[in-house]
Amino acid sequence: MYSLYLYPWDAAGSQMAGVLGRIAAAGINTVKVAAIYHTGKILLTANSSARVRFPEDGAVYFRPFSEEWHNLALKPPISRLCATGDPLAEICAEAPRHGLAVGAWVVCLHNRAITAARPDVSTVNAYGDRYPHSLCPMQPEVRQYLRGMVQELAGRPLRNIVLEAAGFVPFRHYSYVQVEGVEVGDWENLLLSLCFCEACVRELPGMMKVRALVRAELDEFLRTGLPRNPAQAADALKPVLSARTNAITDLVRLMSETAARGGKRLSVIASGGPADVLTGIDLAKIGRYSAAVDFAYYDAANAALDGQLAAVCAAIPPSCMTDLLLRPGFPDARSAEDIGDKLSIGRKIGLANFSFYNYGLLPAQAWEWMKQAIAESR
Repeated sequence: MYSLYLYPWDAAGSQMAGVLGRIAAAGINTVKVAAIYHTGKILLTANSSARVRFPEDGAVYFRPFSEEWHNLALKPPISRLCATGDPLAEICAEAPRHGLAVGAWVVCLHNRAITAARPDVSTVNAYGDRYPHSLCPMQPEVRQYLRGMVQELAGRPLRNIVLEAAGFVPFRHYSYVQVEGVEVGDWENLLLSLCFCEACVRELPGMMKVRALVRAELDEFLRTGLPRNPAQAADALKPVLSARTNAITDLVRLMSETAARGGKRLSVIASGGPADVLTGIDLAKIGRYSAAVDFAYYDAANAALDGQLAAVCAAIPPSCMTDLLLRPGFPDARSAEDIGDKLSIGRKIGLANFSFYNYGLLPAQAWEWMKQAIAESR
């Protein structure tokens, strides 16, 4: 099965039937439509009506109808695209005419619109600085919001609900230009990413001592600009990192059970290895509750793909499927063969599901490469 990620503005209005027909003709079975998305600056290749788009920050691309949604303490803004319709509902209605199923693609904890209205639910570093790009998943109202989001979507004719940014959102993030006078490595990024909001201090073990340790580590790093030896400090962080992972696992469980009550399957987008202490996403644990993992391999080289896929597949339980998520154009692919090689590696490991990112970003040549790779892999 082949899926394609899709921005709702790329299939809006009169272009919808043509776009969905083109997608189906390429051999795609499912479109995963952004139901809630973050801001950015996007150069569009497949949308002639707008070449550069700045999406609304943290907006939803459907019209909520449930009473629970309207009672939520935290609510993202409704997109301007909903002023004259319901983009997600309209795609759900049109897609079956082209033999396509629809999934809802949800950006979870990266939402600056919510933190702008409610700074108290954002991530707070060891110095007390808040991160506007990051909702803290330890906050009860954040968890209620994500559960309400899934419940709202579970009442729609969707194949599945796909979660992006379902774990702690780190300090280093693509939503900002990084301006740093020191080289922030993995260890420093982890320390700067740890949250010390009221909920984290209340729910996670020994956070007052951890905050003092983190500040001492960062103070010395920022004074000298030299990387630190994390061995001793890393041991002290293990209970907190374990508790953060358990909290994310429980959040995925909550959302999965909510989706299941509406007859929907939940998928989680992940990258890197089977366990990520930075985000708290442990595939072996969330795989007990998620129906699938969309494993994003964004790399032009194939050298690491075999090993990474094998590790992911070994970590997750048999009940959880692995869906290989690829970019079939720049900067990862320069030919149909590049894409086909990745598909072949996935099939050799036993994968049957593949996703591509993203319709609006693919120029005509990359589109033809993707079509050829799909046709040749069947």
